[in-house]
Amino acid sequence: MSLNMYLGEVQAQTESMNAFCNATIQGMEQIIHSIDTFALDAVLQGQTYSSAKAYFLQTFRPLAQGIIYLCEKLIRQNDAFPRDFQSQVASTDVIEQEILEQIREIDGQLLEGKHILEIPVSNKNFRKIDKYIKRAKDKYDIEIRFREE
Repeated sequence: MSLNMYLGEVQAQTESMNAFCNATIQGMEQIIHSIDTFALDAVLQGQTYSSAKAYFLQTFRPLAQGIIYLCEKLIRQNDAFPRDFQSQVASTDVIEQEILEQIREIDGQLLEGKHILEIPVSNKNFRKIDKYIKRAKDKYDIEIRFREE
């Protein structure tokens, strides 16, 4: 099993899910309107109607509102996932096998240029840090820098 991200498919799934959620929201809004119409109907009177009106107002109306809230939250999450992926990971499809092949191609190749390793400043208090800084420089030609946390 591999980890792949096909942005076109994700976008299509997002649009499909959002369309479903929007249709559900419209349906719940119609239900709320119907409950309100039923509850405010002055012609329907009596203890049975009063009990039914109270039951619908106290049970089904909040349930429909909760479903609307859930769908709105799902739409926001559906929209955020591909957007966040594109801004934080890649703006193109990501196919694990291709990435693994690229890693294999560069694995073992000598790196050129200046190598700098930044570590948290709290490591300055580490007992043997000077020894490791020297070893990194002498043996691996790596400069260690401290950065604020």
